[in-house]
Amino acid sequence: MSDQPQSVKPEEQPLSEPVQPEQPVPMSAPESTPESTPPLEEATDVSTSTAPVSTAPVSTASESAAPTPAAPAVTAATEQEAPMPSATAQDTHGQDLLGMGRTAGQRTAEVFAGLRAELLRSSEAIALTRIGGRITARLIISMGSKKALNFVPVRHGTFAGLIKQALGGDVDGKVLVEIACGFSPRGINLAQEMPGLTVIEIDLPDVVEEKLKRLEKGSITIPPNISWKSADLGVEPLSAILEHQQVDVVSAEGLMPYFEFADITRIARQIHDSLKPSGVFIADLGYNSTEGVKEASGLVRIFRRYTSSTPGTVPDEETAYALFNDAGYDKVELFRMPATAEMFDLPRPVSDVTFFMVSHRKPEVI
Repeated sequence: MSDQPQSVKPEEQPLSEPVQPEQPVPMSAPESTPESTPPLEEATDVSTSTAPVSTAPVSTASESAAPTPAAPAVTAATEQEAPMPSATAQDTHGQDLLGMGRTAGQRTAEVFAGLRAELLRSSEAIALTRIGGRITARLIISMGSKKALNFVPVRHGTFAGLIKQALGGDVDGKVLVEIACGFSPRGINLAQEMPGLTVIEIDLPDVVEEKLKRLEKGSITIPPNISWKSADLGVEPLSAILEHQQVDVVSAEGLMPYFEFADITRIARQIHDSLKPSGVFIADLGYNSTEGVKEASGLVRIFRRYTSSTPGTVPDEETAYALFNDAGYDKVELFRMPATAEMFDLPRPVSDVTFFMVSHRKPEVI
């Protein structure tokens, strides 16, 4: 293999045959419309829950409470002199109109949790939301076209499909790290589906703490092969968070658009160093397409009111490739959202507003 990094577009070197996401991650088109969504009483507000989280095997078919032995492992970063938090971790509670969190990162996680609950309709997605997020999600849904709203299940499902492709057929002993996991149920679903895989989720301390409370409150039991780490990746290198462990796949859904271009490359370089040879980093970037912005303009205005700006939105493919090539990856692939919706049999049509970046570390030379 050449020592020069490669930029590979899908038509030049596509990924291997896509693996269809399996249940319990519901990837089909949502059947409900804003007019037919269930009442808000179904939302779960668990801000006061403190009970330990169950570690028994997961069963989503029953609503009965599971046994509650030891709580899952949660590791916090070692306390040092506090650096300036990243943009999504700064205290901006004055912008919190619906009690969704003191930071932009928390509010963003709440909005997407609400949207997943309304559009995916899985028991895990519903358990991981609260009323403020559901109210905001329904407001967004009421103003959005189906094409724009399909963004949520397509992004969620694309990450699941790309992660499975990157892991390959034999996952025993492999490690997946999901950073900025928020209230997404995907890590739990993948851990349930692949017992031989080790899953590590990383997010801000407040988000991790609240997520575990909601899982316990919703009687969603935790597989033994998933754990959590609390950290702000904007100020602490991934290698330090992982205690210099190298892993097979790192995914970052919705993280990069909140950083400036220089910070995106810096974070991608840090993640590169935490990958094993031939390891894969999967991330998404907002794409500032004229068509997509027009279709989603109403949703974006409401979303920004409760969350934060996205300086990491790119104007074209060349910029997207450069951000990851400059981070030292051996090969970078770019996939556009309408193409991944077709690849993984996800809801269509969908707005062309996201690039999925699959970046490969160089294989080990023998």
